[in-house]
Amino acid sequence: MSENLDFSIEYGTLVKYQGPGGEVVLPEEVTAIGEGAFWACKTLTSIVIPDRVKVIEE
Repeated sequence: MSENLDFSIEYGTLVKYQGPGGEVVLPEEVTAIGEGAFWACKTLTSIVIPDRVKVIEE
């Protein structure tokens, strides 16, 4: 589990981002982005998705 409170991560899957927005850099342990992980996050400007992320759900 990530120690960064901006991210809820379960078994390597980002299930919810609740940070301040702007440019978001995913933590090292993220290997998948779950459905709705960025839902209603209106302040995002960009997301840095590393090569280790292999699955991006709707």
